[in-house]
Amino acid sequence: MSKGLVESFSGVRGIWGKGLNEELARNYACAYSHLLAKQLGRKLRLIIGYDPRASSKEIAQIFRAGFSFKAEKIIDVGILAKAAVELGVRTYKLDGGVMITASHSPKEFNGWELLDKTGAIISPSFLEKVIRLRKKIKVSKPTTAFETKMVEDKQQDLKNLYINFAKQIIGKKGLDAIQKRHFNIVVDPNGGAAVSLIKQFCQRLGVKSRYLNMEPGKFARKIEPDFESLNYLKEIIKKEKADFAIGFDCDADRAEIVLKDGSMVNGQYILAISVEEILSGLKNPQGKIVITNDCTSNLVRRVAEKYDAKVKEVEISEINVVNKMYQENSPIGGEGSASGAIFPPSRCRDGFLSLAIILRYLARKQKTLAEALDEFPDFYSFRDKLKCPPEKQIQVRQSIKNYLLDHGFKIQERGGKTGTVKALIDKDSFIFFRASKTEPGVFRIISDAPDKQKAKKLLKQGIEIFNNQLSNI
Repeated sequence: MSKGLVESFSGVRGIWGKGLNEELARNYACAYSHLLAKQLGRKLRLIIGYDPRASSKEIAQIFRAGFSFKAEKIIDVGILAKAAVELGVRTYKLDGGVMITASHSPKEFNGWELLDKTGAIISPSFLEKVIRLRKKIKVSKPTTAFETKMVEDKQQDLKNLYINFAKQIIGKKGLDAIQKRHFNIVVDPNGGAAVSLIKQFCQRLGVKSRYLNMEPGKFARKIEPDFESLNYLKEIIKKEKADFAIGFDCDADRAEIVLKDGSMVNGQYILAISVEEILSGLKNPQGKIVITNDCTSNLVRRVAEKYDAKVKEVEISEINVVNKMYQENSPIGGEGSASGAIFPPSRCRDGFLSLAIILRYLARKQKTLAEALDEFPDFYSFRDKLKCPPEKQIQVRQSIKNYLLDHGFKIQERGGKTGTVKALIDKDSFIFFRASKTEPGVFRIISDAPDKQKAKKLLKQGIEIFNNQLSNI
């Protein structure tokens, strides 16, 4: 890691023009396509999609040039939601490609996620090979003519394919129920990738919407959708007499919901409602496996237990959830901590489908979202992001682990020396510690409990443990 650059199995992120630059992007494109072509023994068919950050189009051109050494066809879909780009890999029977995005990171950041033939992020083992090779190679630029002759624009086609794909997931009965309910919502893509699809998506669902911040790349608020950045929506919900408001991050894999009273729906509940709706629709949900990351609330386990289904946890990171879902033939999985559900055959969190499944649930139950939430068990999740020098993160993690063990905590850990440490307070409560693998110099602490004051107290305790261990290093 250098100059704020993060390279992990969640992707590559950094500030464009500093740790993240043209040479790095070209080396990644060439290393990835070289290794993939060698593995397959032929020329490649690849996709390129991106979010609307200021540097995304430039990075896309660099990847297009780098891919052209080993590709016979490159499909460029421009600005499009991550879930749609991944669908393009599967639908067009491609070998992989790249989604250029820094997701919820601040606007000065950018990055990329390399994809495999299923549309999912490439495996950690393959990424390690790419990183090793990208550090060795020196790449010259191909000619513009060589780059462009193999490029095909499929943006509009893929938009239509994604809408049809979403309708299949929702089902005709579910779509009819949503349309009959005449929902009215406020939508804030904040100039992110959702702008390219959200109007068409809501129109197909028969949902009346007030759209805000629809100019691509113009970020009117903080990119990460949270209480601070979405609080302004309360007055607009009231003015529009809307059912609720929804705000997306930059690649549209994450969506957060604001209720009429201005409160924000905890992302854990977005996943919990999705799990409830999917399991309730199965003829035989008993024994099904729901996969979550290891900082997802025990709320989701409670919901699964209603249907005699089980929850299995994996280390935080979407690719870990996706891989385990397909091993277990899971009907749904996700990351409650990132307000995201994954609906097979998708290989990523999908803010559009999460919205649609919640609308289907409300239409089926004939309830408002606030009424529906009242039917779920009470769980409270709180979090904080603390600064931690990257060179000290491994030591801090180990020190936290030692402290917890020395003081009689039962712990759970995943991912080795750079992974997670989770203090299991009781059956339903925990404190979670992990150095971020998407934000340089950040350490995350999350608490979760069925009692609000207890959850707040646990977060405070977790912060104190972290600060004490950091000060001792």
